[in-house]
Amino acid sequence: MKRPASVIAPAFVAGICVANFIAINPVLIMVGLIITCIVTFLCENKWVVMGFIILALLLGIFRMQQQTGFDHRGELQDFYGGHSTDMLIEGLVLDIRSVNANNTRYEVLLSNMTDSRKQMAIRIPVILSVRDYEGMGNVIEPGGRIVMNNHQLTHDLRYQQQEPYLQHWRSQGFKAVLETKATHIHSPAVDGVIRHAAYQFRKHSERIIDGLLPEPENSVLKSLFFGSQGYLPPSLRDLFTQTGTAHLIAVSGLHVGILTLSAQFVLEKLGSGKFLSRGLTILMVWFYAAMAGYPVSIIRAATMYTLFVMAFYGRRHYDAKSVLLWSGMGFLWFNPLSLFTVSFQLSFAAVASLLWLYPRILHKVKGGNNPIVKLLLVTFSVQLGTWPVIVWHFGTFSVVSLPANLLVVPLIALIMPMALIMVMASVLFNHLAKMIALFVLGGLRYMLLVITWFHQWPISEIQINYSTHVIWYLLYYMALFLAAIKCKKNPVYTMKQA
Repeated sequence: MKRPASVIAPAFVAGICVANFIAINPVLIMVGLIITCIVTFLCENKWVVMGFIILALLLGIFRMQQQTGFDHRGELQDFYGGHSTDMLIEGLVLDIRSVNANNTRYEVLLSNMTDSRKQMAIRIPVILSVRDYEGMGNVIEPGGRIVMNNHQLTHDLRYQQQEPYLQHWRSQGFKAVLETKATHIHSPAVDGVIRHAAYQFRKHSERIIDGLLPEPENSVLKSLFFGSQGYLPPSLRDLFTQTGTAHLIAVSGLHVGILTLSAQFVLEKLGSGKFLSRGLTILMVWFYAAMAGYPVSIIRAATMYTLFVMAFYGRRHYDAKSVLLWSGMGFLWFNPLSLFTVSFQLSFAAVASLLWLYPRILHKVKGGNNPIVKLLLVTFSVQLGTWPVIVWHFGTFSVVSLPANLLVVPLIALIMPMALIMVMASVLFNHLAKMIALFVLGGLRYMLLVITWFHQWPISEIQINYSTHVIWYLLYYMALFLAAIKCKKNPVYTMKQA
């Protein structure tokens, strides 16, 4: 088979989906795995493919049930019961969600729960709101482990919520919103020197941006850099969401692409050569991932770029489609629950659209060599592949998304490198940093002007009922898949073309 991941990865995903709705006896799963392994080993040719598909399906079921077994058995009623004073909960701080005068919100992955009766390992991603944070300093950092002896469950996100911001958190895979006081949090420590250094550089960059740019442009730039919408006020956050440009303020492969191209260009101009420049760029990309809190989209993009460079070093062929599928399986093996988050779905759907849809659409359109036409087709391809995900999670379809992105996305490729130079220059050349800040400020104001103008259109978005059955989305993707197969294939699509 030319690309075995094309059948193995979907089977693994199907197994995760099955296990999400149906609990299967682990003994039966293990027996099925053993029998399938034996039969596959004894069979020949065409039956080997079927054997691998069944193996991937069973592994998906096994891994999902291994990860979420506690939820299926209903053993977390104490946690979801609301208020607890005698329960110790340990977790890993993933990232800072938002900061204001009253509280600081964190993304936390809860990993252990202990009460007077027993200790239980869990894996629950939550939003943790910490009150009375004054005087604590920068104690709680991304990458640090915390233990809290008191918490209040304010929202159970396992069920559909009415408020848009709760719907957004739920769509990102968070299971609950907790609240606690800073005095109830103990044993903060950062896992790893790199993560700590990345966090300190991020805080330093935030201070420089705040000093050089006014509001709201400084908040927009911090959101562009670090992919956290918590920097923005709700009104401005809704502006991006309703115009279909919210992906700009959520760290994605676009940001990694801009970073890698900019870094490679600068390093090669400095005389480092392709071999060294790409190796240094890998280090920069993973450091950036640490600053952003290791979101799925950044890890996916960083992994694909790293494998691309490894193929370059080893003089091997780089198949972007296979790398995307295998890396997706790798993510889901470590955390099957990420399959149901909007970040995972949007990241992989967007890249899949570029790899499978864009070359075929480009082949059918006249004038495909025109850069403007290519940009239009890239944006159109991504829209085709991702709009069902956006509608499913947010209940809205942006009518102005295509033109808004065409006018804004090319500008981001200039703003981010200029802003990075601005931050670096501020250390030694403050006057130069202020001059660069004027160009960055102009670009940000243009971007806000364009988005605001599109938002004021009489019909900028269409509200779609959340109750729309999932079968319609599956039928859409099936039709898109068949249309892509029917189109004449373009020559091999490489990373260089991307």
